[in-house]
Amino acid sequence: MSRDRGLTLVEVLVTIAILSTIALTLYGVIITTYRVVDRLGGRMERQRALMGLYEVLSADIRGAYLQEGDPSTLFKGGPPPEGLSITTFTPYQPEGMRRMVRVDYRVVEGDSLVRTLYTRKGKMVDSTTLMEGIMAFEMAFVKEGRVEERWDPSMGLPEAVVVRIETGDGGSILSIRVR
Repeated sequence: MSRDRGLTLVEVLVTIAILSTIALTLYGVIITTYRVVDRLGGRMERQRALMGLYEVLSADIRGAYLQEGDPSTLFKGGPPPEGLSITTFTPYQPEGMRRMVRVDYRVVEGDSLVRTLYTRKGKMVDSTTLMEGIMAFEMAFVKEGRVEERWDPSMGLPEAVVVRIETGDGGSILSIRVR
């Protein structure tokens, strides 16, 4: 006959205490990992939206058109709430439209960047909120080594536009050559 009678109550309690400590530690690690992944996922989504915004804005600025003496063409901008208004041949137009349009970029309701398209005659054809949560949308215009805060059609086309967009998790600067 064997003298082994199983585990004592003390051994069972010690085992349960050790397993409980391991389980609580793993729970803490899982919760912390979940929070970090969730925070980074939101930040990555905003970065993706920002890259899409820069793609559209770059195409609009690179397609800018300004003809001296033609009041239906323009390139003007300045600090908020002024924003940016340009005449452009942009590929980002509603389906069926492929012509010169006026595009306005404005921050509305305090934190939403809105892109509005107009025909040359001034009829609005599209308005899209490109990004929300904008803390700053600023531009500077470069020509012949000078940086200007404001730009108007009498100055011609700038060589480049420097755009700074700031969101809740940081800022981003993009320099766009006009031609």
